[in-house]
Amino acid sequence: MMRLKAGLLAAALVLAPMPVVLADETTDAWSALEQGDFVSARQLMTPLAENGAAWAQVNLGLIYAQGQGVEKDIAEAMKWFRMAAEQGEPTAQHCLGMIFEEGLDVAVDYAKAAKWYFKAADQGMVWAQRHLGLMHLRGQGIPQDNVQAHFWLGLAAAAGDDESRLGQKAAATCMSDTEISQAEKLARGWLAKHQQ
Repeated sequence: MMRLKAGLLAAALVLAPMPVVLADETTDAWSALEQGDFVSARQLMTPLAENGAAWAQVNLGLIYAQGQGVEKDIAEAMKWFRMAAEQGEPTAQHCLGMIFEEGLDVAVDYAKAAKWYFKAADQGMVWAQRHLGLMHLRGQGIPQDNVQAHFWLGLAAAAGDDESRLGQKAAATCMSDTEISQAEKLARGWLAKHQQ
């Protein structure tokens, strides 16, 4: 289980967005990160993150969460994730959801996990959509709701997530045709709103 948790956080490193306009400090920090020089990356990103760069905050969170070039420190990771998440950064929101769902050095808190997953899922993050859909399916931290489960899992499945496709099928086995139609209508509305 711990391997899965570590793997998911490591995979998020790939998802952390690269800044569009690169200043010298940003270029150096990003280059160090891409080269796996996490000590230099951390040193270069810290002042950028302290000045509000969400991409640097989320990547510092990932470095601390994985213990890359620094001792693993989930509390420090959460500090950086929270800063980025509060700016609307979906990778950070998803990572906070994972920390609370899995109880990584914190008490398991499904309600907090669902809150952060929703914020990331509503921005289109497929992994967060899957996690949120599964939480609705199981009623973890949020009311059990097959329509919502089918809706979120369906969005992730449409984006190519095979695990979500399986979860969506599981939800459908407990749903009426009317409920499936409701979930599909929600998905169409969400897609129309978010693909403008």
